[in-house]
Amino acid sequence: MTKPRNPPEFNQLTTFFLQYADEMYASVEEMIDDGWLSLTPAQQRVACAFLDQILSGEYSETELREIWRASNAALQPMRGRRDNCRKLFELMRARYETIKDPVPPEQFEAFCVCFDIALEADARDIPKAVRGADLDRAIEYGLSWCSRVDLAILSDFLSSVMARPDAAEQLTRLQKRVHPGTETFSGPGAPPEEPAVVQALPRVLTIIAKKLA
Repeated sequence: MTKPRNPPEFNQLTTFFLQYADEMYASVEEMIDDGWLSLTPAQQRVACAFLDQILSGEYSETELREIWRASNAALQPMRGRRDNCRKLFELMRARYETIKDPVPPEQFEAFCVCFDIALEADARDIPKAVRGADLDRAIEYGLSWCSRVDLAILSDFLSSVMARPDAAEQLTRLQKRVHPGTETFSGPGAPPEEPAVVQALPRVLTIIAKKLA
């Protein structure tokens, strides 16, 4: 069978297999995750589809090693070990399932934009926003355009994100992706430069629930 041509997205994923990776990463999983997170969602899907293709059972270990050598990886972790390249590709595919971001609905992007507008309009109150009325006012403005259907879609999406163990990190990536240059502030216990919508999420869900009641 003709060896498939590595797509650029897959080669970028393998770029993180550096010569001294063991000095930079605590585990191979961490290294792979950084590779996935360097890709956009569309690029992730291309790399994932390529992994699915080469793991379909149609390619031998020798052919898989040729694919690896044609990538950007500087490491040859499978040298001399049976099926190690396949196992590495299987691990890369499995790690995708742990870091892939859901596709946010248009209601999420619209809320992020309006929410940030409200905070920006009252910038002097941003540090206080996590403590009460200022935050509620910004959330109400962010939701002001929503119909009941929009509110339900937004609530379901945010709830699904909140159920993940990496909820804050994922929501930060999603929010910055749909609306770069967002308003930020440091609330109690919040990391510096964490988007305001991440800190506001529990209150957002509470307000949506009241509107849908």
